[in-house]
Amino acid sequence: MAKNTNRTRDSHVLIPVAVAAGTVSGDVIALGAAGLTGYAVTDRYVAADYDENSITAPPQGLADGEASVEVIGVSRVVTLTVAGGVALGAAIYSDGAGGYDGTSTTEVFVGYALEAITAAEAGLVGLARA
Repeated sequence: MAKNTNRTRDSHVLIPVAVAAGTVSGDVIALGAAGLTGYAVTDRYVAADYDENSITAPPQGLADGEASVEVIGVSRVVTLTVAGGVALGAAIYSDGAGGYDGTSTTEVFVGYALEAITAAEAGLVGLARA
C-alpha cells in the first residue's frame, strides 16, 4: 500500500492558502500561474479582527492572511520530492524514472504543488490531469 498519500477525498481537497486582502467565501482564485484554480470556502482570516471581546471565533488552523481553499480538480494529494524549488501552484512533471521537477517542457505533467517546495525536498503535490 502506498505511504505517500496525505489525504484524499472523493470530490475535493481543502488547504490553507495565503490570499489577497478582501478575499471572501465564494471567491474563485488562481493558485500560481500554471492553471490551478481554487474556491475560497472561508473568508480571509485577519488576526486583527479578533480579540478577547469578539463574539465570532477565528477559523481554526488558519494563519493571518489565509483562507481555507478548495483546490478544484484535485482529489488526491501525495508527497513527492521535487528537484528545483517550486512555488504554490507550480506544475509538476515526472521524468518517467522516478524523478519530479517543475521546469520540464517534454516530461509528463502529473499535478500541481500545493505548497512552496524547497529544492530537492519533499512537499505536497495534488495529482491532476493536464
